Amino acid sequence: MSTVGVKKKHPIPISEVFTLAMIDMEGYCRPISPLATWIGLFRTIAFGTSNWFAKNRIGILGAAMLGIGWVSAYDFYLTIATLSSLPELEQNFVARKIMGLDGDHFDMTRIGLFLGLKFAGNVVVLSVIGMMGMAGSRKVLPVAMGVLGFQVALLYVLCIHTT
Repeated sequence: MSTVGVKKKHPIPISEVFTLAMIDMEGYCRPISPLATWIGLFRTIAFGTSNWFAKNRIGILGAAMLGIGWVSAYDFYLTIATLSSLPELEQNFVARKIMGLDGDHFDMTRIGLFLGLKFAGNVVVLSVIGMMGMAGSRKVLPVAMGVLGFQVALLYVLCIHTT
């Protein structure tokens, strides 16, 4: 028997928590995606009733921004430290084009341009995250954690080549 479009009583029994439907504002049962079900379950487990992330939002955001900045600084340092072997180590297609590494010559002005663009990109990302945090946006923590996740993956890749 389908429960779509059928009025349900509140509260929802625990047996219906894992169903792929939700109760809307009018009390009707509406289907939702399995992904939304898992996200809702994760939020319930992670946040609970105390909502620890909301209470410590500023500290978490500051730590995420510090992590992003530290990994960026380490990447910047490795780019300068391994300058002589950069044509062999650099795998990013866009970075190779900006630095002109696909040609026969090694032009330091192009590498300077690349380092300037890399630094400017880091400043823009950290500035946007900081402005989102100051504006009180609810999306700032997911954005900062997403960027931090990619930075941690970059740190892993960088550490593989340096060991």
